[in-house]
Amino acid sequence: MASPKTNRFFISSGFLPFLACLLIACSLWLLVQTIKTDVFSLEISVDLDNIPKNVKVSGNLPRHIIVKQSTTGVNFLYHRLFQPRHFRFDFSPSQIRSAGSGKKVILIHELLKSNNVFQYNGSSVISVDPDTLFIETGKMLSKRVPVKVNLNAKFAEGCFVVNQPVVNPAKVMISGKRDLLKGIDTLILEANYSKSIGQDLKLKVNLPNTGKFSLLEMNPSAVDYVIDIEKFTEKKVEVKIKPINVPAGKRVKLLPDKVTITTSVPMGKYEEVNGDIFEVVADFSMPAPQNRVRISVQKLPDYCKNQHLDFDWVEYIMIR
Repeated sequence: MASPKTNRFFISSGFLPFLACLLIACSLWLLVQTIKTDVFSLEISVDLDNIPKNVKVSGNLPRHIIVKQSTTGVNFLYHRLFQPRHFRFDFSPSQIRSAGSGKKVILIHELLKSNNVFQYNGSSVISVDPDTLFIETGKMLSKRVPVKVNLNAKFAEGCFVVNQPVVNPAKVMISGKRDLLKGIDTLILEANYSKSIGQDLKLKVNLPNTGKFSLLEMNPSAVDYVIDIEKFTEKKVEVKIKPINVPAGKRVKLLPDKVTITTSVPMGKYEEVNGDIFEVVADFSMPAPQNRVRISVQKLPDYCKNQHLDFDWVEYIMIR
């Protein structure tokens, strides 16, 4: 607790009036700072995304711009300490302006304004450096092309593709300048799969985006690749051999006239596979040793794999 002598000192020395004057002066200073306009420059980085392939910016996009701003009072401190230093904008054709003599430009200060950058808390933009991006635009052509996927993978033992692989969508739209589109009639994609495939598979395969393809727009940017996988098993069926291209006016007797085919078939179709769905022929138009003719499989279901015959040659008797 202060002693009576201390209290008399503060009163007699005029300390309290001095303190009151100091508080008044501080209040006036804060008031002046609140209404005072300050000008300052801020360096920020800017990214312009989604630029169409037919739009080319002359030179390089600036990595940084200098924005000169004016603001009032305590907002100055706010901008100095908390103002973001990076902005990302999406390109829009509506941002292109004509600059005369056929030139076209994008004005960065318009990007700032349209995205409400620096347009709050009493702040306004005085200048932007650089502010002008000169651009060139070219006519875009479009065409729809089919997509083919080559799968690089290993299948589990006894597993095969049972149906035609499906690419969805089967065609994609590509757009770009005429010289870039020339010669692109089919997009051939490579799909790499590191695991052993033992069941149905669906892959997302990206369209190419390197080289000249980086200058093209593609919609969509990826396709689905679907293959149906089934476990196969071995089956043997006996098939009657059919003579073809027999000399006119003659008949032949084959010895033997049947052959056994060994093939791999899907387990789900095992019971459906019989000799009637195969065709084995003895072609008499092919060169062969005397009284012998080569036989081969002429027709078989798509889902049968790795078929082979018990023998490749048969003897025959020509009957007049």
